[in-house]
Amino acid sequence: MVRRRAITADDLAGQAGLRRSARDAILARQPETVAEALEIADVGRKTTMLLLKAGLLIDPEGRQAPRREIRASESPFEGGRALGIEGKWRITGMDLWDQEAIDLLGPAFVELKGQGAASGSSRSKGE
Repeated sequence: MVRRRAITADDLAGQAGLRRSARDAILARQPETVAEALEIADVGRKTTMLLLKAGLLIDPEGRQAPRREIRASESPFEGGRALGIEGKWRITGMDLWDQEAIDLLGPAFVELKGQGAASGSSRSKGE
């Protein structure tokens, strides 16, 4: 992989919320891909997008690809099978709780079924 130039401190200037330790790690490691940059503690999508737009990172895995918006007419709860999301999905992370809290009563999940039906749970009291 060929990069046009090295990432510099000026490239990261003005990144609100980017910790000094994360900035220093980016400068030291000089990641080439979005995936490599996201492995650095406290580096997120805003920083990787800035570096990607500047041509300082590449994204062969598509990690920075724009998120696809789902129109109401193609809601996953109206024929979820068409979008390939029908089924039981394990909850592996949430913004407000760590994994131990999420799985307090057992493995947490959400289950999406056709025709607008959905359920979610950890283990119920009786299990």
